[in-house]
Amino acid sequence: MLTGPTARKGVVAVVDQGLLSATNFFTGFMLARLCTKEEFGAYVLAFSVMLAVNGLQAALITGPMTVLGAGKEGNDWKGYATTLAVAQLVFGVGMTAIAFGVSILLKVTGVIGGTLTGALLAMSGALFFVQGQEFCRRVLFTRLKTWRVLLNDVVYCTLQIGGIAALWRVGGGTWGVGASEATAGYLDGRNVFYLMAASTCVGTLVGLWQVAGDVSQRARMMSGHLRESWAYGKWGLASTGVSMAYVQGMYLVLGAIGGVEAVAQFEGPRLLIAPCVLLLTAWGNIAMPVAAKRAKQQGLRFGLMFLLKMSLSLMFLIAAYICILLFTPSRVLGLVLGVKYSGATAILLVWCLVAITMCVATCISVTFYLIGHPELGFTSRLVAVCIGIPLLFILVSIQGALGGVLARLIVETVQLAAIAYLAILWVRRTLGKRCIVQPLL
Repeated sequence: MLTGPTARKGVVAVVDQGLLSATNFFTGFMLARLCTKEEFGAYVLAFSVMLAVNGLQAALITGPMTVLGAGKEGNDWKGYATTLAVAQLVFGVGMTAIAFGVSILLKVTGVIGGTLTGALLAMSGALFFVQGQEFCRRVLFTRLKTWRVLLNDVVYCTLQIGGIAALWRVGGGTWGVGASEATAGYLDGRNVFYLMAASTCVGTLVGLWQVAGDVSQRARMMSGHLRESWAYGKWGLASTGVSMAYVQGMYLVLGAIGGVEAVAQFEGPRLLIAPCVLLLTAWGNIAMPVAAKRAKQQGLRFGLMFLLKMSLSLMFLIAAYICILLFTPSRVLGLVLGVKYSGATAILLVWCLVAITMCVATCISVTFYLIGHPELGFTSRLVAVCIGIPLLFILVSIQGALGGVLARLIVETVQLAAIAYLAILWVRRTLGKRCIVQPLL
């Protein structure tokens, strides 16, 4: 059982991720309920691009730092953190320039319209600061300074939520009760990204102040640290690339076949399971560093035992939340997103199954990183995506947004089966049944 400082840090991490979950949910909820489906769909497409770039950041920089940095102390840790800070600066500037360039090119060539162009350009302006704040957060999480992470996110979330409410109210927006249509005021995807840029800029400045003691003025052994991170992160990069090919392809296919309104119909019900996804992130933020440190100090078995206990707690929380959603799905959709989404009950039901499948798969795949075999997670994802990409085109063409969610469920199910199979093989070949199963029971 978790006790003492570890338990308190775990609670703080969950509270912190709950705050981020509430903020992200509030943002999507306000846009989905108050804006047109065209405006909301444009925001979703632009935000999916941001998530893809953030996935590259996690694979190349913050992911390796979370695991490899957990066992470093003193000057070794400062040198490592400084090296990755320089890498983050170069990466952030490069990705921002690419995002601006591609957005302008798509507009000039007539591939996208004005609404989506505005959202993409505004997203490009926010990207550098979003990644800067996330890097600072991950440094703090790696050192298990969860209270500082919470302080940083309180600043960001307060500015973001307050700004969204102001955009709506100052612009004369209305809620839309009963049959009356809601109005958004100044709230739209482009302005939300502008607001995000300002909020994360403040969060980055606060974060730089918080991590000042974790970095040094000169980076030492940069080439060695970069090679170490690359040796670990290359499998995460490959896995992220495969995931991006499917996830981004999913939104692009939906947008190309059904337009931005189909993207909105697909994404609106997903907002209701977004807390599950963010809870998975919070779980990883605290579980991985603690498990890695226990494995390094006490042995792999203790790290795996810790992950097992944390996994059971996570599965219970997500199952309880899903049960609440499934009790009256149609009423929940109408109450939260408005009457324009009340007919998306089938889409919500499938999304709930996706959330459950992702939870189990994540709990198993995290173990691959702890034992130093991230290539196993990549292999399972590759198998699933190779099946999912052609299936996506077929199901979206037939069922639209519902087909997209069904394709996602099939992909996640195949990945879970592949992960479970690879895990069983690893246990049999490396540890043996008696070495690993008996101590965990």
